[in-house]
Amino acid sequence: AKAEETKREVVHMVKTVERVLVQPVMIKPGSVLCQPCTAELVTLQVGDSGYDVQCCPQHRVQMWCHIDMLAARCLPTADPDGLGDVCYEIEVGEEGGLFDAERIRSLNPTFLHRLVIGPLWVEVKPQVKFDQDGLKDNGKPLEPKDLLDLPPIVVRMLDWDDGDKYELMGRAVVPNPDFLDRRGVVSVEQDVTGGSVKVLDVNRAHSPAWYSLEFEGQTRFIRSNAGATCDESWQNRPRLLLAAGYSFCPRWKTEKDERISWEKPSGKKCTMARIHHRW
Repeated sequence: AKAEETKREVVHMVKTVERVLVQPVMIKPGSVLCQPCTAELVTLQVGDSGYDVQCCPQHRVQMWCHIDMLAARCLPTADPDGLGDVCYEIEVGEEGGLFDAERIRSLNPTFLHRLVIGPLWVEVKPQVKFDQDGLKDNGKPLEPKDLLDLPPIVVRMLDWDDGDKYELMGRAVVPNPDFLDRRGVVSVEQDVTGGSVKVLDVNRAHSPAWYSLEFEGQTRFIRSNAGATCDESWQNRPRLLLAAGYSFCPRWKTEKDERISWEKPSGKKCTMARIHHRW
């Protein structure tokens, strides 16, 4: 009898539970940096596969990230002998990679590496059109800095231990990279195929700065007879000297004696060379 009474109570409780209808989720992400994104509103049900959502490039443009990796100072001790086999890793949006072909055995390495990474897809406001002369709105030239969502640039300083083992020595972040294209630094050159290509005079466009490897912060780069210096409060801090920004130019302007192979192997999106220009 007691079991029957308990059963009737359970049945009554189930009948009195209010049914809740799960409404479909309507999404339209505001940034392609948070993938996936959609061109139109898409109805998603709970449990739907991510493959049902397609990425759309309607409001994106191709850009290239130009980086001068110059030097690092006061890196933390990594090996028992007080030094380290220093290399670095760069992350630019979904691109980048490990640069360990040259490992410098020092806590104060000087790299003088010039890199261009790309092409990269960068979000731009829907009303903006891009042609060979730059960004335009109804035919009027625009200042791109406020119209482009430029991804931050992350550099990790690494100590190579053995084999494929690396130890993190510090991380620097460029949170608001510069847009480098401005009057006087962009020109057009002829490539080996006889076509034309835009090139960037990075020696004039870049503005180097010291970036902390302990926290997100930077301080100005000071040129002096003693070399690359910084504010006294930063003298003993782990730091990285670098210049970086984005451009619509896939190449930098080369010096007369500079020979660069711009043909990239399949799957590779980076070109590197040693800097001849002295900061």
